[in-house]
Amino acid sequence: MVALCLLALLTEVNHFGRAWYLTLLYAVSATGLTLTCWNGHSNDVLEARGRWTKVTVVQMTERPRRDTVCELRRTDDGTAVPQLLDDCADLSRGATLSVLEDPQGEVRPRRSAPCTVGTYLAAGVSGVVLVAGVTAAFRRGGRRRLPVPPTSLAGPRSHP
Repeated sequence: MVALCLLALLTEVNHFGRAWYLTLLYAVSATGLTLTCWNGHSNDVLEARGRWTKVTVVQMTERPRRDTVCELRRTDDGTAVPQLLDDCADLSRGATLSVLEDPQGEVRPRRSAPCTVGTYLAAGVSGVVLVAGVTAAFRRGGRRRLPVPPTSLAGPRSHP
């Protein structure tokens, strides 16, 4: 939803202020805001309903040009954790550890508690830059005027 609103606003920024630096500023801040919103969502979900669970690494998958992901099983009942654990190259198969997981499986588990201060700070900075860029585009576009065609000093012509 946030991304769609930002795309709609981008058309307005381009209409009012066609300066490349305003569009670039908009694109960077909108991308930053979208990423921090997703990260913030994950943090909020884990803070609201996350629980610490003791798990065992069942399988490790190395993805090309990305980090390693691990499939986990709960040690108490042997059920699988619904999401994969990111960045687990330092673990080995059969390793036991505690993770903060979402019981509903909406977000991926983490090995540490989420820090929301950095997320909120990044979202605030991105939002301020976005608002400043859009305001500059609107103000710049409002000052541009279309050239007025020259008027004749003789007045309107009369046809015989």
